[in-house]
Amino acid sequence: LLVLFWTSPASENAGLPAFLSAAVLLAGFIQLGGILVKLLASLQAEDPERAASAKLLTGRFRNVFLVRLGSLLLALLFVPVAALAHIPPLPAALTLTLLATLALGSELVGRYLFFVTVVPKNRPEGYA
Repeated sequence: LLVLFWTSPASENAGLPAFLSAAVLLAGFIQLGGILVKLLASLQAEDPERAASAKLLTGRFRNVFLVRLGSLLLALLFVPVAALAHIPPLPAALTLTLLATLALGSELVGRYLFFVTVVPKNRPEGYA
């Protein structure tokens, strides 16, 4: 959406790239905060399933989890730079597409982490 506004005259959409950039940043930081709050709540959970899931996430799958957080954070840091920098439309489109792909990759890694770290309540095996 941000790239569409580079082709129109500046007077028509003067503050729109900044507004959309702020909206993307707000949504991204809310998502990042939600991830961290859920992790901290799971680490302090009394039920063994949630605690075991948090232990898997911070132990065995720690590097994958850090890749998820890092890619989301990188995308969030560079969205305003790409959106507000005065660069031609084509490089801006490529940059924003790369950042969107990075954010999508972060979300896919999060889905993967959910499926490999969830601890079911009715399984007799131990998880460590």
